[in-house]
Amino acid sequence: MPRRDSYLMLMPMDPSGSPDTSNPLTILLHDCVERVLASWRRLHPDAIPPERAVRRFLDALTTLEQAADALSGDGDLDDRAAMPFPEVQGARSYAHLAGLLPRALERIVSFDAAAAVIRRPGDDLVIDVCGRDTDLSEPVRDRALQLHALLAGGIEDPERALPPRSAAIRSALYVPLVAGGTVVGTTYIASAREGAFTADDERVLVELAAHASDAFGRVDGELRALRATPRQAQVLALVAAGLSDKEIAGRLGMSPRTVRTHLERVLREHGMASRTEAATAWLRGQRQ
Repeated sequence: MPRRDSYLMLMPMDPSGSPDTSNPLTILLHDCVERVLASWRRLHPDAIPPERAVRRFLDALTTLEQAADALSGDGDLDDRAAMPFPEVQGARSYAHLAGLLPRALERIVSFDAAAAVIRRPGDDLVIDVCGRDTDLSEPVRDRALQLHALLAGGIEDPERALPPRSAAIRSALYVPLVAGGTVVGTTYIASAREGAFTADDERVLVELAAHASDAFGRVDGELRALRATPRQAQVLALVAAGLSDKEIAGRLGMSPRTVRTHLERVLREHGMASRTEAATAWLRGQRQ
């Protein structure tokens, strides 16, 4: 039976550990994986898989192995703090990461509303709110922003410095997101019930923050080194100068539709939400 690191023979890596191949469910899982990879190698015999895709593949495989061990009685499916949060590792932009953080918790922790705040370079904040109780959305959003402002300012016990929270919030937990020794985000979850959260929920939140810090560092590095073709770079430079699509088209001798195509490709490849975000990331890369 092949070891875990043989799955990635096309890319030298150092995966953490190898699975227990004595588990029948794990053996079946590995057989399926081997068939998928064999098909991929036949379709792309000379290609090297992107390292980012490989890492996501490994995270997903780890989750499946843990589930197989738990179903066979060899592991603990309730050890929630050990979950790898592969969706967070797949974040493509600051806004995407903000959206993933509360949603990654939905499958593990029971809450009524949650918010994640992420600080982009230049102190521009991105916030995403989700949950089943829409009445809590606004109070949770406001509280998350208040907490983040104090945490980012170095206040160690922000709850004492804050005004009383909304009466609709009966229980809450929060955790800062730290990267490079700086608070760059905050995740806040709340419930309309007293005593809704446990010590296990706190551990899950801390584990999520650790994965989110890694994801933030990777996203930040990728966006600072935004990849663009020479033509895309020309378009981004003119966007950064404040020109409209029509004005850019006139400068570069192309149609406005072609300008939009160049921009849409950059946005899609980097998981960005707007032409301004792409131009800002491109400018940062030029200053490195």
